[in-house]
Amino acid sequence: MSFSLFIALYNTTETHKYHWALALAPSNDLSGTIPIFHIRTADGSPESQIQAVDGWVRGHSTHNIAMSSKLVCCVRLGTVMATAAYIASTLNREPIGQNGQPLTSFHDHWSCSQWVMRALCTLTELGLIEGANLKLNSMKHPRWKDIFYHDICGLGDKAGAKTVGQMVGSVRVVDY
Repeated sequence: MSFSLFIALYNTTETHKYHWALALAPSNDLSGTIPIFHIRTADGSPESQIQAVDGWVRGHSTHNIAMSSKLVCCVRLGTVMATAAYIASTLNREPIGQNGQPLTSFHDHWSCSQWVMRALCTLTELGLIEGANLKLNSMKHPRWKDIFYHDICGLGDKAGAKTVGQMVGSVRVVDY
């Protein structure tokens, strides 16, 4: 089975910064209930504190992202060739915390965007991403994460201004 792979960008309180999540859709239709994979900061609940790693918890869920008032856009990356269960299992094994992962030059601490980039590396290394205009072939470049982060946030800025992308149902979709 194959799924379209997207980075869902959500507004935050900071200008030009977004909350990042990976979204999977059985086609390019994002109007239904779909799996979302991301990390988020731990809240004050006891359950969250028990599960937290470096202040982060998994935020994996299944929901209709079109219903989110904070969604800016979904950046289409390519196609993942695997079952939903295998993709979920792979992303659930992705460590929540930094685990020695180098930070981008845009960050002085671990973030959801860096988790997404590491997860993309894992999916790419496993050979699961096909037809990706992801430019992930440039992963060997020492600063690929800085370039990718800048590109994705730039697309988020343009999508927020409605200067790029197209509406697919009620979701703005931008190709990377």
